[in-house]
Amino acid sequence: NLKAPESYYSKKDLENISKVDKLIEKGGTALNELTLITKEGNLVPFEYAASGIFNEYKKLKYIVAIGRDIRERKETEKKLKETEKFLSNIFTSIQDGICVLDEDFNIISANPKIEEWYTHSKPLIGKKCFQAFRNQLESCEDCDCKKILTSGDPFCESEIYKEINGKIDQIFDVYSFPLYDKETGNIDGIIKYMRDITIQKKAEQKLKESEENFRNIAEQSFMGIEIIQDGKIKYVNDAASKILEYSIQEMKAWEYEDLFKFVYPEDLPIIYEQQKKRQEEKLPHIRYSIRAITKSGKIKWLEISSKMVLYQGKEAIFAIFYDISERIEAEQELIKLNQMKSELLRRTSHELKTPLVSIKGFSELLLEVHRDKLDALVISTLNEIKHGCLRLETLIGDILKTAELESGTIQLHKSEEDLSFLVRLCVNDIKGFLKLRDHTIKVELQEKLITQFEKEQIHQVIGNLLNNAIKYTPPSGIIEIKSDIKDEFIIISIKDNGIGFTEEEKTRIFKQFGKIERYGQGMDIIAEGSGFGLFISKKIIELHGGDIWVESEGRNMGSTFYFSLPLI
Repeated sequence: NLKAPESYYSKKDLENISKVDKLIEKGGTALNELTLITKEGNLVPFEYAASGIFNEYKKLKYIVAIGRDIRERKETEKKLKETEKFLSNIFTSIQDGICVLDEDFNIISANPKIEEWYTHSKPLIGKKCFQAFRNQLESCEDCDCKKILTSGDPFCESEIYKEINGKIDQIFDVYSFPLYDKETGNIDGIIKYMRDITIQKKAEQKLKESEENFRNIAEQSFMGIEIIQDGKIKYVNDAASKILEYSIQEMKAWEYEDLFKFVYPEDLPIIYEQQKKRQEEKLPHIRYSIRAITKSGKIKWLEISSKMVLYQGKEAIFAIFYDISERIEAEQELIKLNQMKSELLRRTSHELKTPLVSIKGFSELLLEVHRDKLDALVISTLNEIKHGCLRLETLIGDILKTAELESGTIQLHKSEEDLSFLVRLCVNDIKGFLKLRDHTIKVELQEKLITQFEKEQIHQVIGNLLNNAIKYTPPSGIIEIKSDIKDEFIIISIKDNGIGFTEEEKTRIFKQFGKIERYGQGMDIIAEGSGFGLFISKKIIELHGGDIWVESEGRNMGSTFYFSLPLI
């Protein structure tokens, strides 16, 4: 009959407790959250589950409740909400259009800029992309989204023309990217990044008009335009003058050696290389980006497009350039966002480690100390929990390793080691796994392969490759390890007669989230794994100045993974 003092709970929680009591009296089970008030007056978020035990007359005799302190979880949820808000602010502030489509091409999210562009198609959410952006009832014949979903291409570029009353109102450059599920590596949807290129397109179209109207068009263009002939600027427009801050008279007076005076010194080789390439390969058109120093000393990024044309009957260079400083800044901002993504993964993984240690620790404690008190079902369940914890530990470790490698801050501690010895050590580590899968392993290595590397890092690479060969080769397979020295590099190869790779799969496996899903395909292999192993291996080998690649003739034709390290 003992009851907790009402001062332990808020009024709202007391009402919830009353409802829970009634639910239990009716034979139900309750799961609830409430806030406890400690003796010191502190508020503690608390979660509990409760159910009733009834006597033979179906009268409630006892209430059994299990509770836990959820302060840490609530704090984590709060941080996640803050992060979501921050990323949402970025999403809504970007001045280009961004939207997200599901696998059926339905728009599930759109930022304010794209809503502003397509006010006449509102609401965008819930519509098919081809309905909202192209005013069509069926998907496009040459659909970027279909290409990405069917081929797994990481990127597609196209253009969309927005028409109102049958007239083109705006033109957009559209960049389509796959939206990956970070856990499965599967494509869950499409991200479309749209940039208004109406002005550029109109300018390009005008430049195709007759030479008679050329000067009028050029003077209206926001892009810098120059015609260079016989080492002199024959024509330059106002836009070029404004971008570089030199007057038209000054620019026309330049001699050949003065034509590059505005180019950032470190970018001069880019121009020389492009000109050489055009001459040697007889290219009709070249395009490149450089930094320019204006007359006032400002540094601007310019995108330059040039081609050889006939001007007044003689060969000349027709060059168009425009200021892309804002675009470069946006790209740098996207790089920062990617770094934030890596940091978010790293922090989230760290947050997951604490409760995971508790779950694993208590399951092991129950198995080791109280096993004799548990029945077979409970023991089996605890073993499943323990196994799940181990898999999650591996995944968290891989995520943290990936974030560390992506950050670019990792420092190698190389020393002179014997690579042949390390490979044999790794083979010895997996003998039990080999026996379990009934594989045969053949090792043909030089007696000593001395070079410099960080032992722990290369051990992880070799371990990843060996484990993959064992897992993705059906039982009773053959694995061969060989070494070679070529062009001042040591090359280690690990060959198996397993399920192999298609050409498309070979382009994906070394990418982050590039795991090829094998589960449920009827193959006698071990499909589980984080999918980060080959990405991590590639980063480690590249940090050592080496390379890693795969060769495979196709499905069920086996595969050979190679990695190289420079000789000392």
